[in-house]
Amino acid sequence: MLAVLVFLVPFSAYARHGDDGTQLDVRPGAKVMSAEEKAITADPEKGIEHAVILIEQTERDDTTSGGYRLKYHLRAKILSSEARSLGDITVPIYRETGNVRKFWAYVIKPDGSVKEIGKKGLKKQVVTESNRSKLTALKTALPEIEPGCVIDYGFDILVGIFLPPRPVALQRSWPVREVHYRWLPYPGWSAGYYTTKDDRVEVKRGKDKILVSAYDLPPRPDEPNMPPVREVGIYLYPYYARSSKAGAAYWNEVAGSTERTLKSFCGSKRKMDKLIAKMEMPASADLPGKLRYAYDWLLEKVTNKSLMTKDERAKWKIDLEDSRKKRSEVVDSALDVLDKGWGTPYQISLLYTGLARALGAEANLVRAVDRTQQYFKPALCSTEQFDSFFVEVTLPSPSGKVYFLDPGDGMPFGQIAWWLTGVTSLKSTPTGAKTLGAPLSRPAQNPVKTKTEITFIDDNEALDVNFSRRASGQAMLLTRRALRNMTPKEREKTLLEYCGNSGDYEVSSAETGDLTALSGDYELKCQGEAIVTGLDEDISTYSFRWDGVWLSALPDFDAGERKTAINFHYLYSKEDELHVVAPEGFEATEPPARINYDSSVLDYQLVVSKSPDGYIVVRKLVLKVPMIKREGYDQFVKLLVKLKQADETPLVFKKIGAQ
Repeated sequence: MLAVLVFLVPFSAYARHGDDGTQLDVRPGAKVMSAEEKAITADPEKGIEHAVILIEQTERDDTTSGGYRLKYHLRAKILSSEARSLGDITVPIYRETGNVRKFWAYVIKPDGSVKEIGKKGLKKQVVTESNRSKLTALKTALPEIEPGCVIDYGFDILVGIFLPPRPVALQRSWPVREVHYRWLPYPGWSAGYYTTKDDRVEVKRGKDKILVSAYDLPPRPDEPNMPPVREVGIYLYPYYARSSKAGAAYWNEVAGSTERTLKSFCGSKRKMDKLIAKMEMPASADLPGKLRYAYDWLLEKVTNKSLMTKDERAKWKIDLEDSRKKRSEVVDSALDVLDKGWGTPYQISLLYTGLARALGAEANLVRAVDRTQQYFKPALCSTEQFDSFFVEVTLPSPSGKVYFLDPGDGMPFGQIAWWLTGVTSLKSTPTGAKTLGAPLSRPAQNPVKTKTEITFIDDNEALDVNFSRRASGQAMLLTRRALRNMTPKEREKTLLEYCGNSGDYEVSSAETGDLTALSGDYELKCQGEAIVTGLDEDISTYSFRWDGVWLSALPDFDAGERKTAINFHYLYSKEDELHVVAPEGFEATEPPARINYDSSVLDYQLVVSKSPDGYIVVRKLVLKVPMIKREGYDQFVKLLVKLKQADETPLVFKKIGAQ
């Protein structure tokens, strides 16, 4: 078990001591408000604004057969309508074999009346669905939640399937008076736990059980572009490990297991050589060329199961059912993957690692975390913390060039998905485990180019605005994939939103490029009309604001206190070019002066020039750093104010013939 600090803080009345001090009494709270609960009011200066969680209790018992037993209780004081979501209840039975042994839910209103929901109020909903099964939950919402009320609900259930425990958020978006989590691991399995180090957290260990408690926790920070919530909040990580080893010994064991899996999955080098021979690789290709050819070939031949479109998934289910009838649905080797034409991200990454080794390069599988979720914790001896895989490929000496490749995420050769870069990952090699980090891509590798044509129409009463946007590399990657996975109707509606359809800009046409492949440029073409204000026959000089939804957005942060660092997804280079045609009867005047801002964080450039019929505006923005520390936040916001002012630089037109 991992070592954690134990603080001898007395338990509340809800936690009762046994011989080892790990007992927990999960039961309903009173149906009346205590004097203390009545006295709780909003106090934003103390972080008490929308709600206070009075107590949260969870007990997970894995010693039960056929799943696990879960007890839960939450009681909270509601202070504003912003906290109504605390009354949304989910009972995770997951399978038909799940059983609700006990359930309660009620609202204690400010006048003392009680609104209660029984078991009959629970409605079944599908949480996740795979080709073989569905996971379901029972859901409901407490009624008549209003400021000043207290809510209390909980359950005692048998979950119908065994799933490993997930990270537990001890700290929430609201203040927490006390929280308790008791875990009874399955007997005989290697189990451990890891907690965020905090003086308000207490861990008590008994024989084959733990009780983790925390008291008087302030609200967890909730800010745009902050580090992962699991890194800024207080968390508990209960887990099962593949062995009782810890630290480097554990990760070396994981590396050894990965190597054995790789060899078993890919087979002998002779098998890999036969597979490479079938690729019909150009004989003149050097090793880098062969590596690229094999990579592109693999991504073309094998569909990524996790990145299938809805149409691909529907076809895959039909093919899978046919395979079942032939009793050949198991896919557990490289040849199976190629024969079926689909594989998981892990299988695709394993296969390319084997191919690269067979071609003569050093190749190793790398386990990676999604840095929007959490960072790698070496002391947390569980592979469950990893979200994805990529492959490190090194050319032989004297070159020694290193490639970081991401076939499991369907990225082009030489690119890694941005959420896997800039943080520590774990590499499995034949000699053990090693840490490494895939570098961030450079701004120039993630360009966004927007071209806009603005013309005055309808006697200068409206604007015809056409703009097209093209993004490459990491830029707009998730946007492109989201569009790819939509139905045509869903895509049509979403594209209108992406184009900025609103009362100020009515979009008449919204189109995107080919989305067949997993990767490629993101393209957006928009056409619509905007309203012109302030232009009439009586004026001789007209100042025009050229910014709008067609302009690439600046980072958006407000002045004030910042509790966490700013984490950007990726570095980028944006260029906006606008051609603004002069209103009918007007002509361009002297263009405004060039504007430059060069900082350690952002470079900004605005150049306006005259064209035969109006103005050409070129605005460039380069994000140079992935993170801004709290200490630099004020300066960054001040810079953004200047950039927004620069974006509001007017284009001045004068009436033709006016002096």
